[in-house]
Amino acid sequence: MKTSIFVDTGAFFALEYTRDQFHSEATAVFAEIKSKRLELITTTLIINETVTLLQRKCGYDFALRFLSTLLESRNVEIITMNEQFISKVWSEFKQKAAEGLTLTDCLSRVIIKTRKIRHVFAFDQHLKTSGSVLLKG
Repeated sequence: MKTSIFVDTGAFFALEYTRDQFHSEATAVFAEIKSKRLELITTTLIINETVTLLQRKCGYDFALRFLSTLLESRNVEIITMNEQFISKVWSEFKQKAAEGLTLTDCLSRVIIKTRKIRHVFAFDQHLKTSGSVLLKG
């Protein structure tokens, strides 16, 4: 079974935005992921957040290049919130929204739990679930 890494908005953004506080760490983690040819998993909601942040910080062309590269990659599985996840995400959101978790965060947590993903490339502690670990550079 191939190891999968769940990637959050903060990791994608830090990897692309050189002035981000986590850029060096993100670059180191991604180099290791790339060297091991690990599969990345993310969601359409995370892509939306990342593209929006990059567009605001770096401009449309930069955001478009990121999106094009991501969509052309053969090592990235992109999951959408569909009927399989909606009731679990809604339940998670009702429980966690008061803690500041967004709908995107809740979808991520549900996918991590459902798929039993052990490794999460993120800088937010709220994506650490029982059985998963955040990757560090």
